[in-house]
Amino acid sequence: MDKRIILLSSVLFVSACQTTAQSVRVGHSLQEDQVLADEAYAKGNYVEAERAYKRMTIDNPSEAYNWFKLANVYARTNRPKEAKDAYQESLIRKPENAKAWHNLGVIQLREAALSFVRAKHNAKQGDPIYQHSEQALDVIDNIIDIGEH
Repeated sequence: MDKRIILLSSVLFVSACQTTAQSVRVGHSLQEDQVLADEAYAKGNYVEAERAYKRMTIDNPSEAYNWFKLANVYARTNRPKEAKDAYQESLIRKPENAKAWHNLGVIQLREAALSFVRAKHNAKQGDPIYQHSEQALDVIDNIIDIGEH
């Protein structure tokens, strides 16, 4: 019985030390975290960039930049719902961010395009819905092409 208590105490102590070490590292320097997150993002290491930007949104939730970059990570990893939510969080904090508005619009257009693709797929070729969906897709494709150059 005493061995179990000692073992449990040891495990809890080691766990507490690890948590404290992580907290110190995370809180050590927001500037260092920012540089590491931005470098990971620039290299296309979206797993590490996501982890870092999420941590920074928790540590400093009022900073719009971190929400914006997290949204970009979600957009680049094909997670539109998460991207929209993060862009909106960024815009709550900095509503004048034209890039965030633009990227949010692109995400929403892509979602709309998917709806029209599904409508077209489920309509018969002679059905007006088929033609309307095809026309809508052409318009959306042109808008997205213009916006991404």
